[in-house]
Order: sequence, then structure tokens, then C-alpha cells
Amino acid sequence: GPAALSRHVGSGGGEAPALPSASSPSSSLARSSGFSTPPQSQRRGAVPLPPIHEADSLDGASSVCPSEVPCGRIPEFPLPRLGGGPGEAAGSVQARWRIDGSWIATCSREGSIVDAVQLDPKLGGDLGRVGWERRIARRLHQIRIGKATKEYRRWQEHFRRHGRHPGDPETPRAVVQNSKKQFETEYAEWRIRLHRTNFGHPS
Repeated sequence: GPAALSRHVGSGGGEAPALPSASSPSSSLARSSGFSTPPQSQRRGAVPLPPIHEADSLDGASSVCPSEVPCGRIPEFPLPRLGGGPGEAAGSVQARWRIDGSWIATCSREGSIVDAVQLDPKLGGDLGRVGWERRIARRLHQIRIGKATKEYRRWQEHFRRHGRHPGDPETPRAVVQNSKKQFETEYAEWRIRLHRTNFGHPS
């Protein structure tokens, strides 16, 4: 996954060092919230944010389609409305992402900031910050639907007992500055692997 940067967005005064832009590739996770970086004059007593990570970018993204998903033929999976499905899709506490003017995406859950990712404004394209917030929220919606299936619950049980091994399903990352098609390809491969992998159970 992307390497954690050493700096935190904290409560102290003074000028914070500049954040590096995202440039490293990787392959998981969150929605919109009302969080933004407050002015220096309002930061006294604030709780420091988690470490800020670099987001994955298009620069290092693989152009080769996964072996189980032929190029140009991405399977479609139904996406029921939230609140009507079983498991995580209906009852889990949703994480929400907000992108501020410095293109720092912060994730909040139940009013607390739990993660922060530095995005690259040069990779924002025509979407802008609001567009990327919506794209991230849509991706997380898709991931929640996948995690509400019996195939994912079976994978969770297998993982608790045996850990992760090469070739196991890997949840696609939501906070990645890649194209819609690239994410859909990763998502389709994840769902296919969850469906096809036996995980030690008789078929």
C-alpha cells in the first residue's frame, strides 16, 4: 500500500512543511463529510490528524487487464440502494471523505477523523474536488455491496483462520486517482475471485 508520510496535520502553530504530491501506484475503502483544514488561529486544542498518506495515481497504473477480466468486457454487478440490503450494506457505520483546498482527503467516521490522504491536484482532471468526493463515495458504495455478500463472509472466515495467501481476493482501493474503467476492472476481478475461490470449502 502507499507509504505513510511522517508528518501529521496537527494543532501547533507555525508554517507546516509542504506535502509531496502523489505518484506511487498500488491497488481498498469512503464518502463526503464536512471536514476541512481550519485556519491556524482556530487550531488551538485541536486533535492531530492521522498520518497523511500518498494516494495512488495514474502514472504507475498497469495498462494490462487482469487475467480473469477480458479488456473491454467488465461484468456489471447490481448496486441496490443502501439501507435495503443485508450485512454491511445496510448497517455498517459509513466512512466519509472530504477533500480540502490543498487536496488533502480526510476520512471521518462518527465525527472523528480516522485517515488522511494527500491527493495530486494535477490528476484531478475535470472532476474537481467535489467530483472526486462523489467518485470516492460511489466506489465505497460498490465495495460495501460486495462485502455484504455470502462470498465475502466466507472469505472473512477463511482469512481469520488461515491469513492471506498469494492469489487471494484483494478489495479494490477507493481513494485512488485512477479512471472509472480501471476501478471497475479491479472491482470486477475482486467480485469474480470471491465467487470462484473455494477457500477450502467443498463446492
